[in-house]
Formats: sequence, C-alpha cells, structure tokens
Amino acid sequence: MCLGSKENRTGLKQLQKCICDAIKKNADELFASNKPGLTPYERAGGFSETTRGGAKAFSNKLGKPILEEIWNCSEHFTRVKSDGETGKGGCDGYSTTEYFESKSRYNTMKGDSALDEISPKLEHAISEGKKFTLLVLVDKKMLKNDLINMCKKHGINHVGFADDLYARLTGLDDPHRSRNIPLHKGTNLTGLKDITGYDSTRHKWISGLEAFKYLFPKHDPEVIRDMITNCIEKERKNYRRRLARRKKIHSRSSL
Repeated sequence: MCLGSKENRTGLKQLQKCICDAIKKNADELFASNKPGLTPYERAGGFSETTRGGAKAFSNKLGKPILEEIWNCSEHFTRVKSDGETGKGGCDGYSTTEYFESKSRYNTMKGDSALDEISPKLEHAISEGKKFTLLVLVDKKMLKNDLINMCKKHGINHVGFADDLYARLTGLDDPHRSRNIPLHKGTNLTGLKDITGYDSTRHKWISGLEAFKYLFPKHDPEVIRDMITNCIEKERKNYRRRLARRKKIHSRSSL
C-alpha cells in the first residue's frame, strides 16, 4: 500500500506520488534491455537486439504489476495480495461490491483464450452477487471520424484510410478508444452473454480514459493519463543515468 489508508489518496499530489512510486520501484525491470535472441529472420526484417520485442516486453511489464499497482491507488480498487489469492476467483482486484481484471491492451487475450480466462472470473463474481469489470489501459484505435477530428486538432493531413490517420497520430496523441460497454461487447468476449447470471449493466469492459474516470472519479482522466506517461518518461531518464553510472564503474573496475 503506497500512502497508508486509501482515504488519504484523494488529493492529486498524493495520487501522483502513488502512481510514480508504482513506476519507480519497477523501473529496472520496466526499462531493462531485451535478452539476446535475435533470429536471422528478425535481423533480415531490420530488427536488432535493442529493438526486438522491446515494446512488447515493456507493455507486459507495465501491465503486471505496475498497472495493477496504479489501479490500487484508487479507493475503489484493492489489489490481491498474490495471484490466485483464496476467495478472489483469480481476479486482479476487488472492492466490497465488485471484482476486477486488468489488462494493458485490448488484444492481450487471443481468440478463445479470452473466454477461457474471463469466464471463471466472471462466474465467481456472479456467484457472490458482485459486479465485474475488465479494465483495459489501451483499447482499439479510434473510429475513422474520430481520427479525422484528432488530425484536424493537430493541424495535420486528415485524408486517408483509418490506419494511415492512426499512424500519423501515435507520436502526437492518444488515438485509442475509451469505452464503457457491456463486457460481452469487448474483444473476443461475445460468448460471455450466454453465461447464467450475466448482466450487461453490471458486467463491464471499461477502457482508456473511461477506466481512469471510473476508478478516479474526482480527477480529470486526461490528467491521470498524462501523470502516468510523465512518470514513465522521468523514470526512463533516471534508469538511463543509473545504467550509465553502472557501466562507468564496471569499466573502471575492469582496468
């Protein structure tokens, strides 16, 4: 727990400290270099050991445990003490009225594996008469009209296919959807609507800014998102400075 009782976490400065602490204590693993393993095919594709799988590894580490620790800064979410904690149905977090599952991206669960993973957790929530929410940090790219409007906001070319517009925006903004929708309408989860007791008003997929709005209702969701990205940027720079110092010390000791 980062700042004592959750009642003390309502202020924005306290929340910022809680979020940055979650990122800082995991920084060495979050920004660590890839383990060597470049294949000839990846090399032919223009990748190197430094770029190979880097974003995927970063996303995986951000999703667990950092994202769960960020959600835990909310008074509405308590992170489980360990995976598989007794009585929590395998969920990542809970409150007195709700169970939560957390994902860093909408597509981390592929095909049927999404149903296999979420179904028993949803059924556990149903068995206790509680709500169930799947929190997703990064959802699908925005619909084309929304991408066009975002391009116009930034004064850049807004003509082209949705994928082209999206590619122009990823380095400038956050061109991803923010949704609060019935759980079965989330990616690869259609089959959940057939589970006995499923209730589309109580079982939700909540993503992007909507997730911040849901767990941190007293604060602007864009401020929360920017707080997280700013903390990541700061800790990345700190990590690089620490790494440079280590290399310098190692170089001296090998003389």
